[in-house]
Amino acid sequence: MNNKQSLLYELIFSRGKINEKEIGDYLDRFNEKTGIGFSPTVFTREDLKKVLEIECSDQKQPINEQVNWKNMNLDKKASVLEKYLYGIGAKNNDLLIIDSYFFPKKVDSEYKKLIKQVLRKSKAKSIKIITHPEYNKDLFNDINKAINDINIKVIPSTEFHDRFWIVETNNKGFVLGTSLNGIGGRKICIIQYLEDKDVKEILDYLNCNIH
Repeated sequence: MNNKQSLLYELIFSRGKINEKEIGDYLDRFNEKTGIGFSPTVFTREDLKKVLEIECSDQKQPINEQVNWKNMNLDKKASVLEKYLYGIGAKNNDLLIIDSYFFPKKVDSEYKKLIKQVLRKSKAKSIKIITHPEYNKDLFNDINKAINDINIKVIPSTEFHDRFWIVETNNKGFVLGTSLNGIGGRKICIIQYLEDKDVKEILDYLNCNIH
């Protein structure tokens, strides 16, 4: 085990408080070396164990799950979503977003910027958003006007609790542990890629029940 691996091992198994800055610096170096793309906002011991296993075995396997820390700035939030949108192949494809609170009644200027930034970075051909019937129509109109090069459609529904982002043409997607307006806020949330079969089940349900 080299010095970097020893540092990480000590951070994971130490009984003391985890040094978040040291872990963030370590993950930055790890990303540069492997190209895997762990976020420096990942601070749980379980996630760090995954890094250690990869370091010790010299594997280059993709990471399917990410824990998003609290109090992330706008650019960091957008960067996390951009990575996962790229991972599911959103570019030039039809993107489906299922999020009951995507267009909330109470909204600030930063959230408006976040929506615009994330939807633009998706580079999707079209975007369908399944959300609560009482969504903020003024917010939707503002977003739709600002991103006029992507066809954006809203489908009202109360069928879903979880938040799914799916590319319909290739059965790829991820689940977001909070609505978009909650990512990187006051609470920790998770983003995780979905199994292809789970995406297919969601799409099959939509095709039969929601139009």
